[in-house]
Amino acid sequence: KVQEEFEEFKAVVFEVENPNLADRFHSTRVFNIGGEQVMFDLYNTSWLSKNPEEVGGLLGPPDAVLKERPEFEGFGLRLAVLHHPLHWLKPESSRQFRILLEKEADIILTGHEHVQSQYTRAEHGSRGVDYIEGGVLQESKDPDVSTFNTIEIDLGKRSFTVKEWGWSGTQYNQLKAGSPQVFRRSRRDSTKAFVLTDSFYDNYLKNAGAQFSHPRKDNVTFDDLYTPPDF
Repeated sequence: KVQEEFEEFKAVVFEVENPNLADRFHSTRVFNIGGEQVMFDLYNTSWLSKNPEEVGGLLGPPDAVLKERPEFEGFGLRLAVLHHPLHWLKPESSRQFRILLEKEADIILTGHEHVQSQYTRAEHGSRGVDYIEGGVLQESKDPDVSTFNTIEIDLGKRSFTVKEWGWSGTQYNQLKAGSPQVFRRSRRDSTKAFVLTDSFYDNYLKNAGAQFSHPRKDNVTFDDLYTPPDF
């Protein structure tokens, strides 16, 4: 009931005629920009929100909803949008949700804490994923405080630039401008971008590395070799 008005607003903005229950937890919007597909995964982390909220007390979208999402391929950029930073979720939910997000998204956008920041999180051996946290657009305790970010994306160069803006009393001024950064393709997209062909597998990975002769086989491959263990 609390989010009913928002759901009505969302249905009008995205022209959704028959919204279903799953859309309340997650939806994906795809925009064609200059011949490239830009995807926005919209996640509802406020479905169990209460006032006051407790850090580590929320849950991400239900697993059943996330498992039913359609697969997407061939996109130029994929962004995940969620209101709460992940540490506002219960530890187990946060960990599982982070794995999913960092597997799929190139850039993750969050807010809630009213502090603008940008950082990259990377597991050992991975390319990492970029997090961008928004400030406060309307501060109820101080109406003169109003900030937001803009993200300039160059799909051709696969780069993005974050700029922070703030209200000066008469207009919004640029507070900070980052340098262009190459966005790191998601692990799911990266793994699909490099497919081992049969010729590469046969000519390189199975290559024994030397010429061998055998009475019953013309081409001896790496699979044919046996190295006894040294006990």
